[in-house]
Amino acid sequence: MSAGPHAPHKPSTPAPWYADHPIGNLPLIKGPYYNHLSTDKHGYFAEEPPISEADEAQMQEEQAYRLRSLLSVDDLVKGVREYARLLRCCSCGCSCNRSCGLSLRSLVCSCSD
Repeated sequence: MSAGPHAPHKPSTPAPWYADHPIGNLPLIKGPYYNHLSTDKHGYFAEEPPISEADEAQMQEEQAYRLRSLLSVDDLVKGVREYARLLRCCSCGCSCNRSCGLSLRSLVCSCSD
């Protein structure tokens, strides 16, 4: 089995039941270089305009969508774990009745960008 959720990349549309979840109210992280323009960097960066209030509002909105869409990824991981717990230790079909979780032939790997 393989799962590759699209979240939090655009379009980061949260599930309807997470549309108003309070996690989306977290403020933007503004480190020391937030909205800092430096002329000693590549010309592309030096020529960028400062982040306007409208830009920041759009960034905040997109962050809210991303955070809320990641809650669905949490649901996916939880569902896979619950399903794996239903599997017997031996997927060969024997009747050892051991149900410690993952099949002996299972490999769980997680990665993210």
